[in-house]
Amino acid sequence: MAAMYSFGTNAESTGVGNMVGFTSSYVAGPLSVAAGMQQNSDNSNHNQTILNADAVYAFSMAKVYIGYLHSKDDTGFVDSALTQQPLVQGVDILKGSGRVDNGPFAGVTWQATHALTLTGAAYYDHMSNAAIGNGLLGSGNRYTFVALAEYALSKRTEV
Repeated sequence: MAAMYSFGTNAESTGVGNMVGFTSSYVAGPLSVAAGMQQNSDNSNHNQTILNADAVYAFSMAKVYIGYLHSKDDTGFVDSALTQQPLVQGVDILKGSGRVDNGPFAGVTWQATHALTLTGAAYYDHMSNAAIGNGLLGSGNRYTFVALAEYALSKRTEV
């Protein structure tokens, strides 16, 4: 179990620009489960709240991962990062839109040899209230697939 807190940037209000988070995990043999929450507040006191839960099951040479992430963003940060548009005080129409992302994910890691690790993962995200330009909001789906091969040349070096 862990908790974190970051003070905001406004001396008159401790809740403005702050961050708070909690996480908890449990391990029982080869099974690990975890859940967490994080809330970020911008200087206008808009919040982004992120919830996640995941599980890992370890076999002898492989690990299977599964999880879920939920995010609600009123700060405009996610839309601004994805559209590469800066947030401008008083002009930015993205703040307060209530963008929601819901995304399950799954993956597997296999230790093929002592030095070679192979990983495959799939991520899905359903977005709603996402900025699509010209002050409009929309929704959609994003699919991401990852294939990764890591070769350890030494304990500290891999390619």
